[in-house]
Parts: sequence; structure tokens; C-alpha cells
Amino acid sequence: MSTARHVRHLLARKGLRTVNVIASHAQDDDDLACAEYIRDQILGLDQLRPDDVVERIRRSRSAAKFLAVPAGDFEPRDLDACVRVIPSAFVMEVDCSVKVPSIRRAVLLQTKA
Repeated sequence: MSTARHVRHLLARKGLRTVNVIASHAQDDDDLACAEYIRDQILGLDQLRPDDVVERIRRSRSAAKFLAVPAGDFEPRDLDACVRVIPSAFVMEVDCSVKVPSIRRAVLLQTKA
């Protein structure tokens, strides 16, 4: 996973020992499942299986709108896209160098898994 690998690299490069993984909407299980999986990967625990995380996301309250019967404004195939791991050459980072922190696209450094 690109995000976890990038965070591990930053921690090692900067000599940091702590990282905060925040679920943006922790009141439902989809964001929490993602945050827990990323934490698991950063720490190298391998305790969470990707299939189990995907199942948690599919059972979450947030996913229900994709599976509504009759169908609503959300397509079930969109949920399939949401749970698919897509390799990329970038991650999203918080830019704290400005007065109001914002999220920006950061190109991944070539690191080994």
C-alpha cells in the first residue's frame, strides 16, 4: 500500500516515532476500517486481512446507499470501485507550511516495500 510505505519512509527519514492516523468520519465503520488497515500496514503488523476490511466497508452504513433497493442515486458498481486498491505514483499529504493547512498531492519517492 503506497500510503503506508510512504509514511514508513517519512518516519525513518525524519527519525519520528509517532504518526496519527485519523478516520475522517469515524462515526461509521468504513473510514475507521481504512484507518485501522493503514495503521496495521504502517506498523507492519499484518493483522488485518484486506478482504476483511473490504467486507467491513461493504457492511457499513455509508455503503448502504450504493446497495439500496430500489436503486437510488448511487450505483452498486461505484462501491466496487471504492474498495479496489489502485496503485498510484502519489499520495495525499497535509501541507502545514501555509496558514490554513490543506491537502496536496505529493509524488511518491521510489522506496522499497
